[in-house]
Amino acid sequence: MTRTQIINELKLNLDRKRHQAQINADQYVQDLCKNEQFKKLYTNYNQAKIDLIKIKYGGTNDEIISATNNFKQIEQMYNQFIAEHKIDIRKMEPIYECSICNDTGVVNGKMCNCLKTELNKRLNEQNKQYKLATFKDCSKDISPNLHSAYEKAKLWCDKFPNSHILNITFSGSTGTGKTFLLECMASDLIEKGFNVIFVTAFLLNEECRKYHFSLPSKVNEYMDCDVLIIDDLGCEPLLKNITIEYLFNIINLRQKRYKPTLISTNLSSNDILDRYDERIYSRLFNKNLSLNIAFNGIDMRKNF
Repeated sequence: MTRTQIINELKLNLDRKRHQAQINADQYVQDLCKNEQFKKLYTNYNQAKIDLIKIKYGGTNDEIISATNNFKQIEQMYNQFIAEHKIDIRKMEPIYECSICNDTGVVNGKMCNCLKTELNKRLNEQNKQYKLATFKDCSKDISPNLHSAYEKAKLWCDKFPNSHILNITFSGSTGTGKTFLLECMASDLIEKGFNVIFVTAFLLNEECRKYHFSLPSKVNEYMDCDVLIIDDLGCEPLLKNITIEYLFNIINLRQKRYKPTLISTNLSSNDILDRYDERIYSRLFNKNLSLNIAFNGIDMRKNF
């Protein structure tokens, strides 16, 4: 399922929960109203409250005082009945699972954490179909270079999302551990409930091509996920008006939203500047916002 499809399904589930909570509250009040004394007090209490609100917006001072005294008198009898009969007034109103958004999934026009948590959970469940390496898989006898990179990567994951580093680039020759370490980082963040997308530069380029020609694509998901990981940057073909332009837009927009982008590449910093452009280079190698680690050493894959 796509991200949009999952969101729509989760919102539908929230609507059902919200509706059921309202039904439960209504049913509880209906059961209480089977007691004629409560029904009369309940009706009088609500009517007195409405009358007081109306008078406050157009009545004279004497009318307001009279309505206030009447409401207080009825309220006292109503509360006394509730206390004597040990009625749970909380059940008279809908009890929503999320008290922040009342099961709407939205707060101040933004996605509520309850919906975001469920969305990340569903997206991460889909990610788990791909077996990723973990930090536990790191051997104690790894090379000093990879050990240093491991320590920096683990520290960044431990701090996330409170790190000021928004872009991380692992560069080096084939088989030196770049993709392996990115997988470890992805596994760690997914385990913590963050929405991580791990995609090769080739597939990202293909999705951008689809988006460019108004075909269904995952570009919006790349923009919105908590962490985007692009593996093997430089392996993709350079498509005119697509590859460089969309890569810049994705990295730039994510940076503006304080969403990290992690990259592995066989290219050097100079190669990246030559292949792409200064805009992409300046964001990937900004000393204030970026971390760049060079992987040096032999191709570890040849040892197996």
